[in-house]
Amino acid sequence: MLGGTVISTQWSAHFHQPPQKVFDFLLDLPRENQWNPDVIEMHEVTPAPRGKGTRFEGKYKGFGAMAIDVTEYDSPSHLAMRCTGKKMDIDIVFEFAGDNETDMTVNIEMNPEGFFRLLEPLMRSKAQKAFAKRPDQMRAGLEKY
Repeated sequence: MLGGTVISTQWSAHFHQPPQKVFDFLLDLPRENQWNPDVIEMHEVTPAPRGKGTRFEGKYKGFGAMAIDVTEYDSPSHLAMRCTGKKMDIDIVFEFAGDNETDMTVNIEMNPEGFFRLLEPLMRSKAQKAFAKRPDQMRAGLEKY
């Protein structure tokens, strides 16, 4: 858990693909811009194979540059990432269950930095609206993956 002002949210989604495919899809951050409209650019910093310790760097609308580190990796059931940036730090934990289809739970803790702490109520509202769209965005992306 991050220190300071924390915006916490949890959501879940069901996918008609097996957990391994959903896990691999979410870990393929260089393609995140194909389904997440907030991604401006993303690239992998560490060499393959992907796993705990893998690092990505990207730029997001509203957040700017962020480094994304895989902090926990238990394919295909558990994935955690820490995103760090000047405006905000974010911890994301994905849990995957199922055999031929996937039930996914996502826990997110966002810690605004500096001036952005003052915008916490607005950021909380915007985050909830954005995350409400994520399952459908992910489904559309998975269909093409």
